[in-house]
Amino acid sequence: MKGFVVAFTLILCAIAPMVQAQAPQAPSIEFKVLEHNFGKLEYKANTTYSFEFKNTSKVPLILTSVSASCGCTTPEWPKEPILPGKTGVIKVTYNSQIIGPFTKLVYVYSNAATNMVTLTIKGEILPPK
Repeated sequence: MKGFVVAFTLILCAIAPMVQAQAPQAPSIEFKVLEHNFGKLEYKANTTYSFEFKNTSKVPLILTSVSASCGCTTPEWPKEPILPGKTGVIKVTYNSQIIGPFTKLVYVYSNAATNMVTLTIKGEILPPK
């Protein structure tokens, strides 16, 4: 019985690397930054920021959905697959007609191993003069 256990263990050790080598690699997404602070902005100022990311894997990356935590924030993202080693941009715009401090989240869903990434924008819109 002891010999059977040893033989079975050796077979598993020999097969495991082959099974792992055949498993497809999941894409990966890497952002330069996950948060942007606009600071204090004047009313109706430009409140758009572009979050840059890269596909750091060897298979295409697909952004399946990008959504904001509220209707005052609008994301734009590439709909086509991002090829291995290539970069992309998610452009996030906040409605700068809403006076006061803000912190808004943008959820990026993809086919990457980490299938959801949260981006943050924040700042403060000053009252009109």
